[in-house]
Amino acid sequence: MNRLQYSLMGLILTSGLYATDNLNNSFMDKAHPKEFSKEERTKTQTHYHQAKIFMDKRDLKSAEMEFDKILEIIPHNLYSDDYIFALLAKAKLYAHFERLTEAEKSVLLACGIPAELAKEIAKTQDLQNQDRAKKLIKKVEALLDKDNFYGYHAARSYLLKVANMQDIGYEKQREKARDTMGQYALHLYPQLLRLRAMRIDRMNRVKALQKRLKNTTNPQEIAQLEHQLAYGYSFLEDFDKALALSNRHLSKNPKDLDALYNKMNIAMSQGAYQKMQAYEQKIVAIKPDAFK
Repeated sequence: MNRLQYSLMGLILTSGLYATDNLNNSFMDKAHPKEFSKEERTKTQTHYHQAKIFMDKRDLKSAEMEFDKILEIIPHNLYSDDYIFALLAKAKLYAHFERLTEAEKSVLLACGIPAELAKEIAKTQDLQNQDRAKKLIKKVEALLDKDNFYGYHAARSYLLKVANMQDIGYEKQREKARDTMGQYALHLYPQLLRLRAMRIDRMNRVKALQKRLKNTTNPQEIAQLEHQLAYGYSFLEDFDKALALSNRHLSKNPKDLDALYNKMNIAMSQGAYQKMQAYEQKIVAIKPDAFK
């Protein structure tokens, strides 16, 4: 197990814009998207530079504060590359901090899905359940009845694909997206699939660990599996279960490095920078070369 797995392969943040959760689609102007002025672009670059510094330090909350300032400047328009790119960059930032549910929600917002529905979809663990998926698809289709928007097609096709139902709508809309929305719109559908595939893979790994744990009586193997399971729970953002396992091992052995690594990573994923640093210090006190 890689104890210092701070980012996800293929989802490393490559640029500096993302948006916050309090988005309101009602003020989007499709016909006349606002452009950045030179001064506004300079300001966003400054905030990005600061956010990148915080991200490199693994300080999620401080990075979010810088990006909130960017959102006050960036035009909110679903036909704007700048806006869609900002939301996709937010998704990549959250993925970097192992927050896949929030990452998926951000991509859904970039699809134009209203915040409450985006949250509902992202928090639905078992989208492979067709009955559950159909209810969400109907809500997306209600949006399509009002506006034949590419992002709605991308979200609908995503739900159909994950539920292993007929996948229609996305291909028909690709050319429209390229012509009317810009290059970043084309990343919406594959990004949703990629994030969900990671979540499904993690759920399957946790289930496999739980099964192995039930079938062993070896104390050393039990301890090893429980540490891996705690790590798996944190990846699924089930932090209570992850902390319970790690705390139990630390109550028996305060110098249990695996448990300390797990708690450090949990603190990082939760944006608790000072707690993360405290666990780093405890780890270094036990193993001076831990991070070299």
